Amino acid sequence: MPPEEVAKQAIAAARDAFQQEPKFHFCDSPSPVLPLLSPHGSMALQTPVITRFAVDHLDFFSQIVERVFKHSDSINHSFLTRSAILRLNDFSHDSGINTDQVEEFYRIIQEQERKQHPELTKTMQSGFTSVAATLRKTANRILDPFKLRQFIIMLLSPYMMENEYYDCVLDIFTSSVNLNDNMQKILIKWFNRLQSESLLKIVRMVQQFITLQIYARYIVDEQIMFATIFLGMLNDANEMHENESEKIDYKEFYNDAVNNIFDLKSDTKRWRELKPMRQSTHLGNRPAHFSNFTFIDYPFILDPSAKSKVLSINAQFEQMDEVRGAIFSSFLGGGLQQPYLVLQVDRNNLISSCLYQIEMNRNNLKKPLKVKFIGEEGQDEGGVRKEMFLLIVRELFNENYGMFAYNKLGGNFWFNENTLSMESEFNLIGTVIGLALYNSIILDVRFPLLLYKKLCGQQPTLEDVKQADPELYRGLKQLLAYTGDVENDFCRNFMVETEAFGEVRSFELKPGGEDIPVTKENREEYVELYVKWKYITGVQKQFDAFNRGFRSVIGETLELFKPQELELLVCGSPKLDFDELKKGARYSEGYTEDSQQIHWLWDILTEFNEDEKRRFLHFCTGSDRSPISGLSSTQLVVIPNGDDDQRLPSASTCFNLLLLPKYTSKDILRDRLTKAIEHYLSFGLS
Repeated sequence: MPPEEVAKQAIAAARDAFQQEPKFHFCDSPSPVLPLLSPHGSMALQTPVITRFAVDHLDFFSQIVERVFKHSDSINHSFLTRSAILRLNDFSHDSGINTDQVEEFYRIIQEQERKQHPELTKTMQSGFTSVAATLRKTANRILDPFKLRQFIIMLLSPYMMENEYYDCVLDIFTSSVNLNDNMQKILIKWFNRLQSESLLKIVRMVQQFITLQIYARYIVDEQIMFATIFLGMLNDANEMHENESEKIDYKEFYNDAVNNIFDLKSDTKRWRELKPMRQSTHLGNRPAHFSNFTFIDYPFILDPSAKSKVLSINAQFEQMDEVRGAIFSSFLGGGLQQPYLVLQVDRNNLISSCLYQIEMNRNNLKKPLKVKFIGEEGQDEGGVRKEMFLLIVRELFNENYGMFAYNKLGGNFWFNENTLSMESEFNLIGTVIGLALYNSIILDVRFPLLLYKKLCGQQPTLEDVKQADPELYRGLKQLLAYTGDVENDFCRNFMVETEAFGEVRSFELKPGGEDIPVTKENREEYVELYVKWKYITGVQKQFDAFNRGFRSVIGETLELFKPQELELLVCGSPKLDFDELKKGARYSEGYTEDSQQIHWLWDILTEFNEDEKRRFLHFCTGSDRSPISGLSSTQLVVIPNGDDDQRLPSASTCFNLLLLPKYTSKDILRDRLTKAIEHYLSFGLS
């Protein structure tokens, strides 16, 4: 039957049925009228029929829209896939919603609105508002997954972004949070099944709601709490994807208003106070009351800069507690207690002295840190502390030390499986990196991202190897893609061989691996076991010791971070904004921002390419990366160092200090600065 005739008959049937007041729903079914398949004798309307209704029978269509969208049951029966109509799918796993059809329906509504027919949207808004208000009262009694379909259908509406839908949106957030645990898990699973574009639209709608409420009130109330918890459900759905390409960018969950306006200090204080009684705020274990809500319990909403502030604020609170505890203990007659963590290290015997000092102060690692080099004068105002970290990292990451192996193609270090170093030394480097992070000092360390994944409790995958060891990655991918005779052409078995100190060592990837050839049938298992050996079992003792040291300082705040964020906090951001560096710069001992040499310096730095900027930053600070808080927080200090045109600039990385002679021309300054940086790098000081 031609579509025009189908539409004509469907409209006629709908008019007849409408007089009997059946419940209507929309779906693209084989037949426009399905009385046998609908439990309520509902009217199922195909998309072409809906289009004809909207164009030629607008008043009648408006009545149908009102009837569908003011009843939860009608919404739940709308936009079913074919299998859902025939009850072939399990609604606990799949919502059975034809999202393409939902979006097409909303497109038709929007098109009619553009044609000066706002009554359709007003009708739909009225229906949604009524349904959502009812949901708010009844959500905790929903036991049938089919009744959750209305959540998805309403949330996919582009109108949810409009102010008129504020009450409706808030009721949906509240209803979702008030679902029982099982229904909430099912709804999250449905969100996970949505196309990433559809999930992203919902995420951005929630973000808009939170942002507008914060800017409107400058306080956090229950409405923002419910929206944040709901955003957490969407984040859980997104994290369920094993394939990273299926996820929406985790940065979409950051909220600028929360990060830039909200008082993180008070939130951190409340978060700390709630530690003894904290409940997990996800999947049914929600805050008993708004007073128990903190954004820190929803770390996905905080960007790395905000998390860095939380880490710093929490460290300050912990250090204050340690100082007060030391003073209180002294008053109680426990002897004079040192309120600081004071590391007295020997510059000529750095590693062993530092290891001894840390072991002697394991219970004091969260006190404010001060460093003193034995036999040297001077108070630690931050520079001595930074110097110690730089020297320890430089020594322990020296390949001659044997703790870490450097991968030239990947440009990073990994644990040496053949090391002779003791576990205590790996514990030391973990502790040192934790202390640096705890004391807001970025380090020039180059680990692959998979280290930070392991610190966050995630297991490395083959795709992680791409950054850590590009050559190994290519070899394993070639093995997986090979179409020839794998066994005879590759001649591999389930063994790994490494060479150390002139000796070849062999390890079985599985019991009897020496006698098991790699074939086309088992090559995936071989690759999986090889990656597991290289990045887990082969370096288990080294990593476990490193991890214990790191966690002994960072503690539970580690749970706030994603691996990418943790990497940024440890070694800084590769994005360099020299305008920010200039904004935070300080001048002393004769230089001002108006000095001619200072104008030349910034002109030259602006002309530098990215690699030259990194080299300059490394020359002055000991790291070629920017702190999370931006280069302005580096506070580069520039002072004069004589007026000899032949003298090269010098720097003290401990104090971010540049000693710049008063050169007589811009060209001389550029030449001398370039040579100073080259000499710094060529002598291996980087």
